[in-house]
Amino acid sequence: MELLDRGRLLTEQSHPLSHDLDQLSPAEFVALCHQADREAIAAVEQISASLAAAITLVTRSLRQGGRLFYIGAGTSGRLGVLDAAECPPLLH
Repeated sequence: MELLDRGRLLTEQSHPLSHDLDQLSPAEFVALCHQADREAIAAVEQISASLAAAITLVTRSLRQGGRLFYIGAGTSGRLGVLDAAECPPLLH
């Protein structure tokens, strides 16, 4: 995959049911959001053991003086600022 060819990544695709959000009634919109939330929860459940292992490794590394790097822009930058404020007090 080319560096700039990210369109095939699942994270870069729109949700298949969200193409006509402006055509939905408020009740349909809420139902769609609820369905997407349920899908996200199911996805996290599938990888919960791996996620817990990653958290353990990152926590151990940070407690030993390691650093956490964020690569990206936009949301990842804002999350980096948030974590920079929250992680040190939680880990010491």
